Amino acid sequence: MFCLTDDLIKEFLTLSNVKVPQLDEKVKTAVYPMSECLVAFAHSLSPYFQNPSSVNPGLLRLKIMELLYDVSEYSKNVFRQLLQLRRPVRVDIRQVVEQYYATPVTLPELAFLSGRSLSSFKRDFQQTYNEPPAQWI
Repeated sequence: MFCLTDDLIKEFLTLSNVKVPQLDEKVKTAVYPMSECLVAFAHSLSPYFQNPSSVNPGLLRLKIMELLYDVSEYSKNVFRQLLQLRRPVRVDIRQVVEQYYATPVTLPELAFLSGRSLSSFKRDFQQTYNEPPAQWI
């Protein structure tokens, strides 16, 4: 399992010359067999597990970049699935507010939980509840 941050994916897209496929519609999740390059990549990771405390974080970052290159070359569908993860999933405003209204969360946190920027959250909240979030709270 690999954990990829949005920043790491953005850095990869900035540094690489990889064409970003269109993400107009959602790509259905699927399982694909690994290519020869991905198998070789997986084998190249075994030394890092033998003594993880001595692994340089910069080297790990390069290995993740290598993985992203391999995936982008292997299958456009798999790469599109990966890029699709960067898109926040919009959740119904009412659902988020009703789930978290009694907990000590901030407006930016509610916006994040709803898959929106703070300004979009405030605008959508106003449309849903006919008053701004601060007044409603």
